[in-house]
Amino acid sequence: MKRLITVFLSIVVLTVLPAGELRAGAAVRVNGGFSHVGYGDFNDFADKINEKFMGFTKLNNIYWIPEISAEILYPLVPTLNIGLGAGMIAGSADLSFKAGSAAYEFDHTLRSYPFTLNAFFKPSVPLISIRPYLYGGLGLYYTSLNFDIEISGMGQDRSMHAEFTKFGMGVQGGGGLEFSIVPAVVLDLGV
Repeated sequence: MKRLITVFLSIVVLTVLPAGELRAGAAVRVNGGFSHVGYGDFNDFADKINEKFMGFTKLNNIYWIPEISAEILYPLVPTLNIGLGAGMIAGSADLSFKAGSAAYEFDHTLRSYPFTLNAFFKPSVPLISIRPYLYGGLGLYYTSLNFDIEISGMGQDRSMHAEFTKFGMGVQGGGGLEFSIVPAVVLDLGV
């Protein structure tokens, strides 16, 4: 259900935000897709749980999670833009099973809200519909991890909730290729 809501909000943002030129040469860039998260400790835990229950039930790893973001871009020169943006990255994994008279439920949610300032370098190349780019910049990130565990049965019900939050600064960068689909829409393959 959460993924369906994320997809729905992505479509709404893509259709509501204006595309192309804003005032004084500025433009809006909206991105949606999946980000790879190097979440080793949790994924190791998920692998151990899955080995223990050997196909009886499965706890999903969190590697590729949905992301949506928007930036306002302002051109400094034809090949260099500055972008100010915000976004949301969210993923979850859950597990529920019964063992005898006991029922176990586990839910884990990861959310991150990046606020970014980037420089985009888009060189002019003689390709008509493909445009390479490089970017780099700074970001402020608010991240939250939520764990919920419920055990019921055996004459005793127990539940645990833990929430961890962190606000910090980071550096990001990457590059990619933009493929023009229509004037205001591109397919972006980037790292």
